[in-house]
Amino acid sequence: MEVPLITYYSAVVATISLIVAGSLAIIKIIEYRRDSRGLSVSYAWTGNPNDSDKIFLTNLSAIPMLVRHWSLEWHEPRILRKPKITPIRLYDDEDLHITLEPRKRHTLEFSEQYRFNWFPKNKKQSALYIRLLITGKRKPILLKVLLHSCVFKKVPEQ
Repeated sequence: MEVPLITYYSAVVATISLIVAGSLAIIKIIEYRRDSRGLSVSYAWTGNPNDSDKIFLTNLSAIPMLVRHWSLEWHEPRILRKPKITPIRLYDDEDLHITLEPRKRHTLEFSEQYRFNWFPKNKKQSALYIRLLITGKRKPILLKVLLHSCVFKKVPEQ
């Protein structure tokens, strides 16, 4: 019994279309992962009493993000336990909504009474984190801003 030639052609066409569809799906997954990278955080401490300290939030994705609430907190590592979390209550009475435009940076400025003079004492391994509640996400995003010991070392007097 001989198989008609059309079956071989249809099998070749089906295989080629499967390869094309698979490669298009891989390209779409790569584009999605590239465009939904999330957030990045950086900082700038001036040390100048007339200037303000800054935390920069950068939206790396292609879609805008609405931050419902943000807060700063210290995390102190402990052996074999969860880190001790100490919240910093700066703006409890203010509106803390932020709109992060796609691929743009937003600056959180801390000046006058909000300057960074509230560091934990005798806790050299503490790290400053920012907790962001994003609209549309259930869990908050926790981003590390800095380690306490890496920025605030005493300068020897001359």
